[in-house]
Amino acid sequence: MMRRMHFTGEILLVLSIYPDYFKSEENTSFQKEEVLINIKNFLHSLSKKHVGIKSVYISHNKNKSDTVI
Repeated sequence: MMRRMHFTGEILLVLSIYPDYFKSEENTSFQKEEVLINIKNFLHSLSKKHVGIKSVYISHNKNKSDTVI
């Protein structure tokens, strides 16, 4: 989810993550670490491209839907 503040132009991002993915036996620890590195790199490149991004929150979503809690 993204929220842009009307008067300041600042951007807040909420990244919804399914935490049970990291508990799954099917995913090796290497795959899990690679996913976290990819998320970090994505957020870093996004913040460089859009300087208005002022905050990023991680939301643990136990449902497999795209609902932001």
